[in-house]
Amino acid sequence: MLNNPHIPCVLIIEDDQDISAYFRQVMEMAGFHTSIAVNGLQALEQLFNQPPQIVLLDLSLPGITGTDILLILKTTPRFRHIRTVVITGYSQMANDLPVEPDLVLEKPVSPEQLTNLVQRLCQDAQPIPLPRLFETIAR
Repeated sequence: MLNNPHIPCVLIIEDDQDISAYFRQVMEMAGFHTSIAVNGLQALEQLFNQPPQIVLLDLSLPGITGTDILLILKTTPRFRHIRTVVITGYSQMANDLPVEPDLVLEKPVSPEQLTNLVQRLCQDAQPIPLPRLFETIAR
């Protein structure tokens, strides 16, 4: 993930390489920086090392599940600012989530739908000022 405060970063958490490559291509064509995590452990490492503005999250991940990641994102103060888009092929899983994501999309997702919705979420997102970011890291 590149560190430019003017270009939003999207962390794609998806274990299917074809789907993550598709999401990356769509997001980069829309002007976003991207990073990919193929499992929950990689996702947590990236979230702690360089929090993005947006997360595209698959629920069916090996090991630490997407539901676990979502719970961490929505209940941990340093991550609450991150906009979370759950993208799943299993609508029932999305209905049974313990916390609400910012958005739920059902696979397959068109490039236009994904781009438009992520851009709208980004407009609502407020970046964390750097001093405050460093304070949250120190906690």
